[in-house]
Amino acid sequence: MDKYRQQIIAQRQALSEQQKHQFGKVVCDHWLSTYANMPQSLHIGCYLAVRGEVSTNSIIEQLIALKHHCYLPRLADQVSNSMVFASYTPGDKLVQNDYHIFEPLPHTPVIHPAELDMVLVPLVLFDANGHRVGMGCGYYDRTFCFLQQIPRAKKPVLIGLAYSWQEIEKIMADPWDVSLDGVITELGIKRF
Repeated sequence: MDKYRQQIIAQRQALSEQQKHQFGKVVCDHWLSTYANMPQSLHIGCYLAVRGEVSTNSIIEQLIALKHHCYLPRLADQVSNSMVFASYTPGDKLVQNDYHIFEPLPHTPVIHPAELDMVLVPLVLFDANGHRVGMGCGYYDRTFCFLQQIPRAKKPVLIGLAYSWQEIEKIMADPWDVSLDGVITELGIKRF
């Protein structure tokens, strides 16, 4: 899996800024057509793209325009590798974490992950069963492990954002892996 991961990351990083922006806009349009006006989608976790991930700039702009609340991940505790979601409005001051990812400042108000209505999730690989491979640190799996309880919590809905060529035939999921409810690519939406 590490070989695939490195190939996809290199392929994403090879995209021009214009291509990344165009892909991000198309993915945003698909998101808007399906999820934007859902009344229950008021508190939405997002991310700021790094290493060629699908750009979320257009989606964040739309979240604010639609009066939804936007939250970005922030590393909470490096010892336990935990993550929280902190309030974000474009223009807020951000700081780079140890992974060179911009995140809200430590004093920024946070929301419990179970209170989020939807989370837009970055990924490296995904399959038709909603399994995903991320960067390998397990932050999203640890943060949303409560979704594996039976019965599964109704929220948040986890939606991966990816390029269509990031889909592979099968990912061998580990018991602790949290699956996605859907993925949006430039070709449209896949629900699982």
